Amino acid sequence: MRTLTLSLWLMLAAAAALAQVPAGSAITYQGELNEEGTPLDGAVALVFTLWDAPAGGLAVGAPIQLDSVAVAEGVFTAQLDFGASAFDGEARWLAIQVRSPHDPTDSQPFALLDPRQAVTAAPYAVHALNTQNHW
Repeated sequence: MRTLTLSLWLMLAAAAALAQVPAGSAITYQGELNEEGTPLDGAVALVFTLWDAPAGGLAVGAPIQLDSVAVAEGVFTAQLDFGASAFDGEARWLAIQVRSPHDPTDSQPFALLDPRQAVTAAPYAVHALNTQNHW
């Protein structure tokens, strides 16, 4: 019984410590890339630009270029950090450009994927919009 109590206490202490870590401003984007209906495999280069409109509009922050992003059976995951001020409660869209295969010389053009992808709210964002800060 003593071992079980100690283990439970350690798990609760670890959970409390993790709960105090701020979420940060990075978002995780997972996408699927197909070329003529066939899922891509290998490495690609991607450029993500955050916009304030689904077409036209203004870019929010600088573009993020990721080289050598692994794609397996068409699926990839990217961590994007446009900074804390990029998400102020207003709607945002991602424009994505891809270069496949990845070109280490950075000389081949990128293809712009269309349409822009809407960035949807996450639970932390919804909570933040509905909470008043008391400083």
